[in-house]
Amino acid sequence: GVGSGEGLFWALLGIEAIYVEGRDNLMTQINKKSQIVLGERKEFKKRFGEMYDFRSRFIHGDLNFRNNFGLDRESKEIEGHYTNLEENTAFAVSILVTTFQYLFKNNLNNLDFELTLKTAT
Repeated sequence: GVGSGEGLFWALLGIEAIYVEGRDNLMTQINKKSQIVLGERKEFKKRFGEMYDFRSRFIHGDLNFRNNFGLDRESKEIEGHYTNLEENTAFAVSILVTTFQYLFKNNLNNLDFELTLKTAT
């Protein structure tokens, strides 16, 4: 469910499957390539980095996930955690869905990127 982080994990896994080649610089590859496909990210530049930081902290166990037993679910700490998780998940899902829309609209089953060198004139 949303509260468990599974939605964020699976959305980012889908994004990585589409945009990442190899194992290096996942965030950089996705950031650059997704902007080529979806357009320059003007309003949400910071959100992208926050999403990947949250993902990294979640996967590597750095987030302080607490069980719900005996805790006030309305506490500011718990509320902030779930808000952050939901916002990051919604952002990742929007990138994934928009990418799927691009693929379907252009009758593509994958994205193939090419690195070029710009020369000064």
